[in-house]
Amino acid sequence: MNKLNNTRQVEKRMKWWHQARFGMFVHWGLYSQLGRHEWVMNRERIPVAEYDKLADNLSG
Repeated sequence: MNKLNNTRQVEKRMKWWHQARFGMFVHWGLYSQLGRHEWVMNRERIPVAEYDKLADNLSG
């Protein structure tokens, strides 16, 4: 697919996306490194000092 056709396809899809009123909210934090829910620290009683270590590996 050439660049012009690709641009048209993207524009067409984005037009549909907006007309359909879809949206995307991406929510992540330290808990995402553990592969679990956002309440993992609280529910699994992970100590703050241990949980804070995850911040060293978070990039974004």
